[in-house]
Amino acid sequence: ILLNVGTFGLLAAVLYLSLASALRNPWPLYLGVLALNGAIYLWAPLWAERHGLWQFYIVPAAASVLALLHLHRRELRPNVLNGARLAALSALYAGAGLDVFERPELSVFVLALGLALLGVVAGVALRIRAFLYAGVAFLVLNVAGQLIRFYPEQALSRALILLGLGTAITVGMVLFSLKREAILRRARILRADLAAWE
Repeated sequence: ILLNVGTFGLLAAVLYLSLASALRNPWPLYLGVLALNGAIYLWAPLWAERHGLWQFYIVPAAASVLALLHLHRRELRPNVLNGARLAALSALYAGAGLDVFERPELSVFVLALGLALLGVVAGVALRIRAFLYAGVAFLVLNVAGQLIRFYPEQALSRALILLGLGTAITVGMVLFSLKREAILRRARILRADLAAWE
């Protein structure tokens, strides 16, 4: 019965979201996001039980908050906007970190690394410092936590992934040394551009 109610909520969300773009009124958008989250949260316990991931409870709400913040970014003060973004991203990354430390499977570890890298890429693509900083911080904390927790177990797959990541960073440092002046010039341009980000 929950699946049927969830399907009805999904259809209502599609209807409200399509009305929001046609009517240019914010209320159908809010109702559509609410109905979509309601439908997802009816299904989330089934997904979480099947896959054993807390992210199914956290990702929909965090993604909805981030989307609504992005839509209303011009109406909010920059410090309120960035604080709300950091809070939503922190909840998102905390759920991913909890999954990584509760479930030692390699796929969950790779999913968390991918989520962190996606945050960094989104920060650069959307020119939002909160995404960039939160993604880098979660990536560093995740890798450091994995090294501390799983080093005694000598998990070969994690070691290989972290070794690959370390190799990529080392290659990046070698390339940086070879093309230092050009990269520093671009970094100064990027830093000046970064100051204009939200």
